[in-house]
Amino acid sequence: MLVPSTAALSITSPNDTERNNIVNATSYKITNVDRQFRVGEKYYPLNPGPTIISSLYNTTLKSQVGVLSTLDNENGSTVQATLQKMGPYKSLESFKAGYDALENAGLIDTPQAFDNSDENFGAMRLGIRGYKIKLCNDESIDAAIANHKVFVQDFSTMGQYTDSNKTQSKYAPNVVGFFCNNNANGLLLPLAIKIVDTGLTYTKEDSAGEWQLAKMALDATELNFQQMFHLVHTHMVSIPIQVEMMR
Repeated sequence: MLVPSTAALSITSPNDTERNNIVNATSYKITNVDRQFRVGEKYYPLNPGPTIISSLYNTTLKSQVGVLSTLDNENGSTVQATLQKMGPYKSLESFKAGYDALENAGLIDTPQAFDNSDENFGAMRLGIRGYKIKLCNDESIDAAIANHKVFVQDFSTMGQYTDSNKTQSKYAPNVVGFFCNNNANGLLLPLAIKIVDTGLTYTKEDSAGEWQLAKMALDATELNFQQMFHLVHTHMVSIPIQVEMMR
């Protein structure tokens, strides 16, 4: 259905002074704030944006956080003290020793993310890290599985978003990862990882340290991509709609 020209839209009209005045007045009421919401006595931060308005979404979000807050580890301070005692953490072995100490004390289980095996590395691409994985040269997934075809994650141009002044704390290299479905055990496994800027390709046949660093390079870039994907497809879509509804 076509909207009449006098509808209360946020787009100004040269022939509608009243609507223009309303749009202008409302624009001053919509500002970005450091948003947060309270569950019980605790405040949880949100990304900056328009002031939160009471809504079903907001009510549902508070309810979900309320449930999650009941899962807080009561031994948080003990966990922190144990980790500080076991530090500093400058190697894979030092991190493992810290997690082992926590698990042996019955404080927490060792996180699954600490599993740096190829099997776990491939499994991570089947969840939140799978946005960018694509099938190579096959028309269907069934055919790819039957023919043991290759999957690829192409981040060969993502390095351009790395802040050159922040590479000591955050770095996303240009990288391409190749995977295949292992028909014998039903696992998605990494085949090779290419660091584009150096032209070097790493496989499991390289040293364990080089192969692990290559997997870390792919992880670093992929996580940056996932964050940008989420920003664009969630916040940059939902916030304009929220602003428009406020208008």
